[in-house]
Parts: sequence; C-alpha cells; structure tokens
Amino acid sequence: MLSANGFRPAAAGELSTHIAKLPSPDLPELVELEYLTTAAATALLPDDVAVELEIAEVENVHGPCLLVRRFDRTPSGDKVHFEEFNQLLDRPADAKYEGSYGEMAMFILRHQPYHRDRRCRPALSANPGLHSSREQ
Repeated sequence: MLSANGFRPAAAGELSTHIAKLPSPDLPELVELEYLTTAAATALLPDDVAVELEIAEVENVHGPCLLVRRFDRTPSGDKVHFEEFNQLLDRPADAKYEGSYGEMAMFILRHQPYHRDRRCRPALSANPGLHSSREQ
C-alpha cells in the first residue's frame, strides 16, 4: 500500500494499491529478474499497455520488493480477471517457478492468431529451443 511514508502492507479490508513480489531466500534474484523481464517486454512491445512497477522497500520487509501498481482492479475496486502462465500451462500453484520463458513462448505461438501467418517467426526462430515439435 502506498502511503505518505512509502510502502506498507495493506490492512485487513483495505484495497491495496500495489501487488508486492517479496524477496525470497530460495530465489535471491527474483525481484530484479522480474523487473528486468517486464522492462524488456515494455521496450519490445511499446504499443502495448505495460504495468507500472518499481523496486522499493516495504515497511517491515527485509530487502527490496517488486511493487506493481494494481492492474487487476477497476477504479471502483472490482476485480478484473486475469490468468498467470502457471494457470495457462495447467500447473499446480507450487510449481509456479519451475517453468521457462521458452515454454511460455511456445504457448503463445500455439494459441495466438499470429502463429498461422508466421508474423512472429523471425524474432523467435533464432533460438532453437523455441521451435515447435512440428518444425524440428
């Protein structure tokens, strides 16, 4: 929650202003990697809407956090449905960090209209790990 003194956890019943990705001892570079990944996507897709995010301290949390301005709420506070890749790939919640960007790219290629007319092919074909089994 953004307050006059910086970020703090939202109180019970309070609509939060941000989603926080907290530092993890098991994944020590998670905050920075997610920030860089989002910054890269924003640079590569300048015409698409990107989230607002920053790395900052949160009251009573040890270490920097990735803070994403809420995109899953309307201005009145109603929820907006979205799906994470973990859900799209039909994985259990505890497998959230076991996937790869290659798997996400393959999912997009299989499920988007661009795949049929090959408009995305040149940018992705340089990485052999991203080819579908039909192309190998």
